[in-house]
Amino acid sequence: MNIVCAEPLSVSYDMVEGLKKRFEQLGHQFIYYTDRPGTQKETALRIREADVVVITDLPVTQAVIEKTKHLKLLVVAFSSQDHVDLETCSNRGIRVAQIRGYSAFAVAELAVAMMISLLRSMIIANNAMRTGLHDLPYLGQELHGRTIGIIGLGDVGVTVARIVNTFGCRVIAYDLTPSGEAYQAGVTYVKLEQLFRESDILSIHCPLTEETEGMVTYELLSTMKPSAFVINVGRGSVIEMEGLIRALKEGCIAGAGIDTKEKTNMEKDHRLLEFDQVIVTPHIGYRTQESFERRLEGVERQIVSWLEEQLHPKL
Repeated sequence: MNIVCAEPLSVSYDMVEGLKKRFEQLGHQFIYYTDRPGTQKETALRIREADVVVITDLPVTQAVIEKTKHLKLLVVAFSSQDHVDLETCSNRGIRVAQIRGYSAFAVAELAVAMMISLLRSMIIANNAMRTGLHDLPYLGQELHGRTIGIIGLGDVGVTVARIVNTFGCRVIAYDLTPSGEAYQAGVTYVKLEQLFRESDILSIHCPLTEETEGMVTYELLSTMKPSAFVINVGRGSVIEMEGLIRALKEGCIAGAGIDTKEKTNMEKDHRLLEFDQVIVTPHIGYRTQESFERRLEGVERQIVSWLEEQLHPKL
């Protein structure tokens, strides 16, 4: 089989070479690109002869898929698949395998780090130290004993619940599909309106769907405690940006931690940066050495499992 990784997976050269060697020992060809293709035409050229293709968030459109000759398995090493034309893959008999859960610890840890940073005004204090204001009477708050509200209890949401439980927090949540794993993590399910009213910190971890797009509105934010914080380390469009800005301006909430990359770049004069108690990062939640290594391991497992199926098909 011809296996092509069409873009980098952000792991070391040695890890890539090890993976290549293992596939070659099995009798397969492994091609790894160290840069992203600049155009759809270049993407199509890279994967045209491939039986198996690995991508992260590289767009794979109908036009690209239709130029492939032998593609049978597309491995998506990313948290969503909305950049892949799944319908065309299905029509052409191409299996799409997604690598899930590899960054749950990384994203959850960033969410909790933002909670603590906001409660202790760490960004403000850091900036003050750099300008000589060493003696300001900073009075922070503890995470211990807070009510943490979570929207979305997938891998990341459940991991956040487990972490904040160790801080002695009460954890409430809203999800369209409650799970036993969340109950084991000490989560109490509540209605959406109650979640906003009672949360000291609201942490958003749901996928972006038709149902969740824009679900966090000004109307809901305005019902929160003025001392509350909102954390979004998932998809930016789950929050209505205009509503968030208004809630911050009017003091409906105390601040926010945002790790999402909008469709346009975050300019230096973006309105969120006007607020001292807002932390903005450029979608770095999943970007840790450990998560990328787990992702590579998941890619290998998916491909090896599929190759074994081809050798020993089920009757």
